Amino acid sequence: MLERLFISPAQHQIHHSTLPRHHGRNFGEVLSVWDWMFGTLYLTQGIEVVQFGLEDEPKLTTHTLRAALWEPLRRLGRG
Repeated sequence: MLERLFISPAQHQIHHSTLPRHHGRNFGEVLSVWDWMFGTLYLTQGIEVVQFGLEDEPKLTTHTLRAALWEPLRRLGRG
């Protein structure tokens, strides 16, 4: 019941999973109510095997704050 309001470690790990069914899920840091409201909440059902890591081509490869802020805007310009 509490996982519908607060992010648990089990929910947070889903955000970092490489499995397609977990993509775009559990963005909240503290409250899961936002994910619930926007349809991105994924609740685990018992024990679930999760794979972590980067996919073949990292989506954002930045190592500085300036680059992290600029890269999404640059990609928007490319369409």
